[in-house]
Parts: sequence; C-alpha cells; structure tokens
Amino acid sequence: MAKSVSIDDVLRNIMDQSAEIVDVLDPESYDEVHIRGAINIPIKRLEKEASEKISRDKPIVTYSIDYECPISKMAAEKLEEMGYSDVSYYSGGKKEWIAMEMPVD
Repeated sequence: MAKSVSIDDVLRNIMDQSAEIVDVLDPESYDEVHIRGAINIPIKRLEKEASEKISRDKPIVTYSIDYECPISKMAAEKLEEMGYSDVSYYSGGKKEWIAMEMPVD
C-alpha cells in the first residue's frame, strides 16, 4: 500500500535527486506550473508510459492538485500494481506546494 509523504519529504527528494517526482495531472496543468524537476505522466496514460519514463531503481512520489484530489494516491497504487516497489504520494499536491512558496517550473 502506497504511503503518504509530507512536503518536507518531497523537498528532500528534490534536493538530493533521490526520487522520481511524477505529476499525474493533465499536460495543460503540468505546463502551467509544476514542482521543479517533476515529470508528467497523466494518470490516464500511466500504464502505457511509466515503463518508458520512470526508473525502477529510484523511489517514486506522485502528486496531483491537493488533499481533496485522490488521483495521486490512485496513481501510486497503480504503480505498485505494475511492480514498482518504492512508491509514495504527496497528498498536499500542487496547491500546498505553491502556497508554501516551494520551487516550481
């Protein structure tokens, strides 16, 4: 079962480049603003694109818009079903990240 991680955990993963950060929102939302260093794989394309874009050798953190949006957790659970072993999700998502003035692209 995928675990939830905090904003501090995500920031630490970005700083030391220890995890793949995956934005599971649509490409338009990603292009508008996303967590610095994140890649975009919309949840609808996760099964098709994950093996091409996500390393199995690193931990993975998925995120979506905020606490009320369940797709970051759904995406993390889907990745686990696909055989990825170290998967978590950041439930605070893009809204919390921006509100806390964390780095974005």
